[in-house]
Amino acid sequence: MAYTLSEARNAIISYINAQWGVTSSVRWPNTPFTAPVNTAWISVDFLPGERTQGSIGSAGKNWQAGVVFVNVFFPLDAGLDVGLDLVDTMIPLLEGVKVGTHVRFEVPTIEEMIKGVGDKWNQIPVSFPWRYYNS
Repeated sequence: MAYTLSEARNAIISYINAQWGVTSSVRWPNTPFTAPVNTAWISVDFLPGERTQGSIGSAGKNWQAGVVFVNVFFPLDAGLDVGLDLVDTMIPLLEGVKVGTHVRFEVPTIEEMIKGVGDKWNQIPVSFPWRYYNS
């Protein structure tokens, strides 16, 4: 049976919840969330991406790719190290890791810090590409 995007998403969410623990609060899509007061937190978004052919034939196997976006938010006056510490904590949890039975994460991209989000936060966007081979 083919592995589905829902299975990939659920495996990723379960893994991050288990590994991240109480490191900081986490905002998930479509879930009510109130940002903590003057404390760093992360926002996690799951985006399916391009599907490519991996073998020849009518019942061929395909690669499904996607990205997990982790946005690290930290108070404006907290200093860059607060945000970078969360980034440094997140990277080894996902980089090169196999999640569930199929999903494999690749090397992340860390973007330039965005200052003054909502007049309260600095933000460091980090994207973690992933893929699975669908049989």
